[in-house]
Amino acid sequence: MALADHQALIASLVPDAVGELVQADRDQALAAAVSRYSQDRPRPTYETVTAQAGTSFLALPAAWVEGFSKLTRVERPIGEAPPSYLPSEAWALTLTALGERIWLETPAAAGEEIGAVFTAPHAVDAGQDTVPESDRVAVACFASSLLCEQLATLTAGQGAPTIDADSVDYGARSRDLARRAGAFAQRYYDHLGIDPKRNVAAGTVVAPRESDSRGSPRLFHGPRPLGSWG
Repeated sequence: MALADHQALIASLVPDAVGELVQADRDQALAAAVSRYSQDRPRPTYETVTAQAGTSFLALPAAWVEGFSKLTRVERPIGEAPPSYLPSEAWALTLTALGERIWLETPAAAGEEIGAVFTAPHAVDAGQDTVPESDRVAVACFASSLLCEQLATLTAGQGAPTIDADSVDYGARSRDLARRAGAFAQRYYDHLGIDPKRNVAAGTVVAPRESDSRGSPRLFHGPRPLGSWG
């Protein structure tokens, strides 16, 4: 599924007939949703690491993301069917003077390849899409919940109408948007089997933009941490 398909799906869930959203808003909401999804269901990744010399320490895989990735298995020797994984007590992720390294109970020979199974964040961009097809609607729903919640906040801040016959009931619209935000988020939680009252996965919050060139409110004017989604 291409990035454009994710964008179209979010646009269909949160249609914008009055021009309050631009594509950058949806893109930022999608990025936030992918970040949240990565915490809830990280991407399993496999990479071989080559020992540089006879040593008990190996460099981390090239795709390792500091502060996110977790080492789950070590394959040694590689290429067997079924795969041969070391017992958990025979390896560890440890901090050395050169940074984090993989420690092996039995030193590796120079040039030996060791298989590392670890977690990595998901990515959705012009070059790749790692979100499984079965979870794509759920990710779009979480992005939609962010958009609806921000629109609800902006709408509530617009105040009461002064001309009843020709004005929008901003309070009612804000409540409806907040309800939709909650419904979208719940669809995400239900699909992934998450109890939002117990889940503490880190989230990314998108911040509202102040106004466009016409003075109308828009969303997401630069990053501003407001807390976590859950």
